[in-house]
Amino acid sequence: MRSDLYCPALGLSRLAGDQKILLTARLAIVLLLLTTTSVVTAEESATRNYPLPDHGVVRLDVPKSWQEKIKQTPDKRPPTFIFTPQNGATFLVVVTPIWPAGPNVMLPSLGEIKESVAIAANRVGPQSVEGSIKIQELKGSSVDGYYFSATDRAPSAGEFKYMTQGTLQLMNLLVTFAVMTNDGAENVVPATLEMLKGIIHAP
Repeated sequence: MRSDLYCPALGLSRLAGDQKILLTARLAIVLLLLTTTSVVTAEESATRNYPLPDHGVVRLDVPKSWQEKIKQTPDKRPPTFIFTPQNGATFLVVVTPIWPAGPNVMLPSLGEIKESVAIAANRVGPQSVEGSIKIQELKGSSVDGYYFSATDRAPSAGEFKYMTQGTLQLMNLLVTFAVMTNDGAENVVPATLEMLKGIIHAP
């Protein structure tokens, strides 16, 4: 995408008793290793505060290994937070909190947000592996919204293969986000969604 396990069934019934015990023991060891690995690789996060010009602060619990860059224009428009890895598989996470452009400007409703996310998903659909892309809800203690995920059918060199994109309602803010990843960065999307579920706006 532009910055625009198969497990066969085991035939245990044909194995002798000793073979069944040995295979069962091996499977138990594998499951234990997988469980241990998932616990060890669970990443710690740290709370980071991001000032919004004349609109308070946004707080995010960001994985500690993610480095950040804040894109801020001099005219006090909404900033964009860009997260990338310090090392390892390449990924890109972009988060932009948006406030109304004026006192008489209303932010879109939750229904309108869902509709706009669905339109974006339909545009991506033809070039995706999925074809028909499912819209999913993301809900946290103070945030609610929708997102979708898609796999690029034929990414060009330098482009990302996987994309997750959405829009959230956070008090009097609209938060847009996009996650771009390749193989080897499968934990980035769930980490981003968890980060966004806990987002806080302090006016």
